[in-house]
Amino acid sequence: MDGASSHGKRILLAIGGGALKHWTRVPEFFLRSGASIRQARRHPGCVHAEVGKYGDLLLSYTGWRSPADMRDFASSGAHLRAMQRVPALVDWFRFHHFAADTPPDFAEAAALWRDAVGLSDDLAGHLPHTA
Repeated sequence: MDGASSHGKRILLAIGGGALKHWTRVPEFFLRSGASIRQARRHPGCVHAEVGKYGDLLLSYTGWRSPADMRDFASSGAHLRAMQRVPALVDWFRFHHFAADTPPDFAEAAALWRDAVGLSDDLAGHLPHTA
């Protein structure tokens, strides 16, 4: 992972997050998200991968050289198994995809995600707003 696009191409970024059903789900979340992030970092098309907290929410954030690289990652291994467990782990979960020349830092990416999925600035206990 080099953190920048190759040959001047924009990279595809994906950030997903949500609220765990209960604090007892934290160990499984971090076990699965850790395995998924390690899988992403080993993928030759990955340029960025991290997981972290944003307020009371948990987020994963990855960057890809191409949509094909992202699809390959998303449909295999630890990530696929983690996504199959989402209904058991979280009350709600939302993804946001966007393109950039370089990955923004985690706080900026989380703010972009928050705005894209319609969360209020006060994240404590708030679900996404519905239209």
